[in-house]
Amino acid sequence: MTDEIFKSREEWILQLTTFESAVEWAKTSITTIQSLYPRLFEPGGLEEAYCQQDGRQAFKFRGEYLAEMASTHYPSHRAMMLGCAYYIREKKQPPDWALEWLASYLEGNGPVPKPPRGAPNMKGLHDHICRLIDTLVDLGWVATRNDATAKPSACDVLAEALLQMKLKPATFEGVKGLFVQWTKDNGDNEQALKRLSKKKH
Repeated sequence: MTDEIFKSREEWILQLTTFESAVEWAKTSITTIQSLYPRLFEPGGLEEAYCQQDGRQAFKFRGEYLAEMASTHYPSHRAMMLGCAYYIREKKQPPDWALEWLASYLEGNGPVPKPPRGAPNMKGLHDHICRLIDTLVDLGWVATRNDATAKPSACDVLAEALLQMKLKPATFEGVKGLFVQWTKDNGDNEQALKRLSKKKH
C-alpha cells in the first residue's frame, strides 16, 4: 500500500484525472499514515508522536537532559515515559539514568508536570489533509473554488474522502478553512493567494 502513495509525479498526473480516482488516492494515503502512526490522527496525536519520537531518540543523544527537564516540562516527562515503555516492550536494556528516573517516578518521588490546558487539537490529521491538497495542486488540481464553480477542487476531493472514512471535517467549507489557514501559516500572504488561485491544467 505504501508503494501506491509514493509513485512518481508523472504517474499520479496520469491516474488522478477524475474525482473518484483522487478520492481513492486520498483515502489510501490517510489509511497508510494511520497504519504507520496509529495515534497520529487522534486528539493530541501529533504532540504524542513528537513525544514518542523524542523519547526513543533521547536515550541515544540527550537522555539525561530530558530526564532533568521531565520534572517541570510535560512533553519531556511524556517523552521519558514513552521512551522507557519502548525499551521495556522491545526487551532492551535502558541506560542506568533511565532506570533511576523510572524507579523514582514509580515511587511517586518528585513533581509531575501538568499537561497543557485546553482540549487536545487534531493537528496531525489537519496537517496531513492540507499536505494532500497541496500535492493535488502540484498535480494540476485547483485548490479550492467559489460557490458558482461546478468543477470539483482538491478541497472537494478531501472532503469526500473524509466523509467516506467518517473523519472530520467532512465538508467542503471545513476542509477549505483548514487549507486557507495552513497555507497562510506556511508562507506569506502573497504566496498563499497565488497557491489558492492556481488553476487546474
